[in-house]
Order: sequence, then structure tokens, then C-alpha cells
Amino acid sequence: LLIMAVVFVTITAQGALVAYAANYFKDKKFNNLAKAWHKSVGHFWQLLKVNILYKLIFCALLLSSAAVIKFWYLAETAIMQIVLGVVLGLLLFLYLVFSIIYFYVIAYVVIDNQIATRAARLAWRLFDRHILVSVEIGLVMLFLNLFLILAGATALLLAFLPAVIIWIVAGIFGFTKLVAGGLAVGLFIWLVLIL
Repeated sequence: LLIMAVVFVTITAQGALVAYAANYFKDKKFNNLAKAWHKSVGHFWQLLKVNILYKLIFCALLLSSAAVIKFWYLAETAIMQIVLGVVLGLLLFLYLVFSIIYFYVIAYVVIDNQIATRAARLAWRLFDRHILVSVEIGLVMLFLNLFLILAGATALLLAFLPAVIIWIVAGIFGFTKLVAGGLAVGLFIWLVLIL
């Protein structure tokens, strides 16, 4: 039940963010967030279909990339490593293309009230007509995601630094109750940092 609630909130928040951004660019002012949330709730099932398909494609590309990386380490010749490197680069480019199309599909579902299959066709047509702009948007999103991952990892490291000190003290003096306290302190500081 908790997993279903998290999936619902995640997908609905994604749609609400798209609806809210679209309303902002249309009206040039911040509107009611509840309105965007309700619009996203109305498109939940279409957004769920799109997210499931995206996750399946993502997993297939991830498993293919892992297999290529495994074979790259086992390759005995430099030519084979180069070929596998090119294949890995193509897989990463495919992931970038699918990510761009995924964002377009989400926008078509939420903003234009399209069903998932029609939205996918329209998204592909938009990508096909504007390849360079789409790739540029995808690269910007990729670098922003990398920045957010690095910022989150840094915040996590900084948050758990006091916890590690508490754990070391607990290990030296044998206070096992301090281990849970250190974890609580680390989680609290991390939440404060990300909020």
C-alpha cells in the first residue's frame, strides 16, 4: 500500500510540475499549484503507462550497457575494445533520445490531453523535426541531473560526517546505543540540507 502511494504521488507530482510550468509560461505568473495537481491526477493512468514503458526501456538499455561493459573488460584485442566502446556510446545516445522523447510524451499527455500512444507519435514527430534542439535540451537535462546527483551526494557525505564521528566514538567506547543515535543525527542533518 505504501509503494502504491509513493508511485501515485511521484507520477502525479511529475505531471503537476509539467502542468504548473506550462501554466507559468502561458500566463507569465505563478498560478494555483492545486489546479496543476488536479490536472495531473486526471492524467494519472496515461502517465503511469508512459512511466512503465520508459522504465522498461531504461532497464533494457541498462542491462545491455552492463553486458557491453562486461565484454569490454573480457575483450583481448584493442579493436574489440574500440568496437564495444562505440556500441556503449550508441546505447548511451539511445538512452538520451528515449529520455527526450519521454519528456515530450509527458508534456503531450498533460498539456494537450493526449492518450499515451498518440502522445508518443506526436513526441517522435516533434523530435524528428527538431533533432538538434532536442539533443541540446537532452544534454542540458543530463548535465543538470549530474549536478543534482553530485550535490545530493555531497550533502549526504556532509550530513553523515557527524554520524561517522559518533559511530567511531561508539566503537571505541563500546556504546552500541550511540550507533542508532548517530544514524538519527545523520538522517536529520541530511533532511535539513535537502529541504
